[in-house]
Amino acid sequence: MADFFEEFGRMVSDVASDITKKTGDTLEIQKIKSNVRSLKRANERDLADIGRMVYEKFQSGEVSDMDYVTLCEEI
Repeated sequence: MADFFEEFGRMVSDVASDITKKTGDTLEIQKIKSNVRSLKRANERDLADIGRMVYEKFQSGEVSDMDYVTLCEEI
């Protein structure tokens, strides 16, 4: 009977250890996903800022590249 409880205790301990590890892994994955989302939002803001800067230069006549001029004229 003592062997049963020792084995049962070991199984419970192993399961608890696995759950703790999986919880830690899940938290780490969520942190990484959050960082990726933050970086994507920052990139989108930077791209919008670049577009605004090009458009402002277009308005002041400083843009001569026809690809940019065409896009700016469409705006």
